[in-house]
Amino acid sequence: MTEESKAIRIIAFSGKQEDWNCWSKQFLATKTARGHREVLKPKDPKVRQDSNDNNKVYAHLMMACEDDVTFGIIKEATSDEFPEGDARLAWTNLYKKFKPNTGGRKVRLKSKF
Repeated sequence: MTEESKAIRIIAFSGKQEDWNCWSKQFLATKTARGHREVLKPKDPKVRQDSNDNNKVYAHLMMACEDDVTFGIIKEATSDEFPEGDARLAWTNLYKKFKPNTGGRKVRLKSKF
């Protein structure tokens, strides 16, 4: 079965900071299973991304967003190399926006689990 014939299952992101940790881990796991982890979290950031892989992951990020803020972050993630959408840049921008950035926030998130 080719990848194109497989169903695309998108894990939706609510845009809420408390949902980021779980969603980001699940999204990254699905991209890893599909062989696209290097697009989002490369071992060597200097290695050039594959255009086809970038387009697939970028499209999945766009389909995953459920709110205007997340949509805007992904939509604005363009680069000279990928003027129609840079998945790695979008992932980095989402991470900067939603990751827990204080000790207290991390403790609250862990206590929810």
